[in-house]
Amino acid sequence: MFSYLMFIKNPIALQTLKVSAQLLPQISKILKLNRLQEVVFGVILLSSSHPELRIHAKTYTRLKFPDLISSFLDTGMSTINPQGHLI
Repeated sequence: MFSYLMFIKNPIALQTLKVSAQLLPQISKILKLNRLQEVVFGVILLSSSHPELRIHAKTYTRLKFPDLISSFLDTGMSTINPQGHLI
C-alpha cells in the first residue's frame, strides 16, 4: 500500500492522474483496503503537496472515520482482524 501512496503523493504522478472525488474510493476498492486502512490512507494523503488531493483526502477521511468507529463500537471488542473489523 505504501508504494501506491508514494506514487499518489508524487506531484509528477498526479499530473497524469485525474484527481477527483472518486479517485480515493476507486483506489481503496482496487487495493481492497479494510476500514482501518482506508482511514490511514486518507490521513496520509492529507500531507500531500497537491492541494486538490488534500481536499479530497479530507472529505474521504471524514466519510470513512465514522464507519471505522462504528465498527469498533458495534462489536464491543478490542481486537482487529485482517479485514479491519473487531473480533
